[in-house]
Amino acid sequence: MNSQNYFISFVDKSTLDTNLIKSLLSHQSIERRKKQGIDFDLRDMPIKTNYLDSISSYGLKVKFKSKWENGVLVESSELENINGLKAKNFIKYIHSIKDSAIGGIQSINSIEFGVTVAIHDFFNTQAFYNNNNFGQERRIAIFDGGFDGMDNAVAFNSLFNEDRLIDRYNFVNPTASVYSETDHGTGVASIICGDQANVYQGLCPKSRIALFVTEDNNSETILEEYNWLFAAERADSLGIEIINSSLGYYDFDTPSTNHTFNELNGQTAVVSKAALVASQKGILVVNAAGNSNNSSIWPHINFPGDVSEVLTVGNISFDKILNTTSSRGPVNGSYIKPELVAPGTNIPLIKSNGTVGTNTGTSFSSPVIAGLAALVWNEYPEFTSQELKNFLIKNASMSDFPDQNMGYGFPITNKLLSLEDFSNNNPAIDSVYYLLNGIELKKEDLNSFKGFFIEKITFENGQISLKKNIKY
Repeated sequence: MNSQNYFISFVDKSTLDTNLIKSLLSHQSIERRKKQGIDFDLRDMPIKTNYLDSISSYGLKVKFKSKWENGVLVESSELENINGLKAKNFIKYIHSIKDSAIGGIQSINSIEFGVTVAIHDFFNTQAFYNNNNFGQERRIAIFDGGFDGMDNAVAFNSLFNEDRLIDRYNFVNPTASVYSETDHGTGVASIICGDQANVYQGLCPKSRIALFVTEDNNSETILEEYNWLFAAERADSLGIEIINSSLGYYDFDTPSTNHTFNELNGQTAVVSKAALVASQKGILVVNAAGNSNNSSIWPHINFPGDVSEVLTVGNISFDKILNTTSSRGPVNGSYIKPELVAPGTNIPLIKSNGTVGTNTGTSFSSPVIAGLAALVWNEYPEFTSQELKNFLIKNASMSDFPDQNMGYGFPITNKLLSLEDFSNNNPAIDSVYYLLNGIELKKEDLNSFKGFFIEKITFENGQISLKKNIKY
């Protein structure tokens, strides 16, 4: 029998011991929870050592442990050892990852800002920089498939020279470097923290960064969702405040393990459950919506973007037009997905050879929002992660009329920083507005958009009385 991965879950944990928990977490992790009023719970307790000893007695070597899911990942070619565990009363379940469902990385189709000036102009990041806010001390983890060339690219010199890389780990192959496989993560990281004067600048070039490889570029299995879980727990212990995950899941190499639409509820997929716990621990999880809108099989957002607490991001152009591939909701009737959109079409980024290139996809919209969120959190450090998420949504371009295509639109920096008085911008008592992808159109210009679906919003007595899409 070929070697196979299994996730083994246990039935219980020891009694809550806050002193033990504190000894296992970093100071930053404890402070993050304290500031947000988040108590310790059993999910923070380690796995019982006698359970781990029992696993070892069956000749199984633990690859990774998850205190959140109270289980371990093992690899074995001896089916009888696995079967022998199934009858034990301390085993909750055993998940054979290759063969059973509980389903990948998305297709990658001026002043000192250099080629990134369009991003900075779009969000007026200079308003943050004028406050000497470059994302200092914000702790951001990037989950991806690899960061090839990042360690040799000039745009990341300051990250390494200033000792702001706080951790790196390859969960796919623990003996391998994170600086290999693909430069997808390199591009994502550059949007967040790249810094090369007059050439390239990410949104928060002074943030503290952790790099985690969770995506296996050679296969597509639920194992990658468990990798995401293990990385999230490590991020939590490090005091990470924001996770950028330019990853998404719904189908796998073994079709019988694919996720279904009914699972798109924020509570079922392994990766979604992990993202939910991370959010509940005070981490803002920012996730790419996916690039499958044109698919006849799966036009929906991907997992873990289905979690209500996760900030799911779609892809627009710099002209504020929604990319046709950007995945959309609905998830269900209780919340909007994606929540926000950001430029991710032909966006400049750093490649593996250190030069500037461009790429397209929600993978690159997500770090734009993650970087912006770090800047906003520096301005409002008293926010909890969910208060920050809601603040970004409240001050977005479509906050009064969200939909399942562009969510609440894109955040507006002048509103986020209260740089303009919007008190006189309320709709007239009785008025009509026409919108294309959240952008207001004048009635006399509608003839220029024949064939487009235009949203018509009617206000009566200052309140929205009717919203409908009209094809012109």
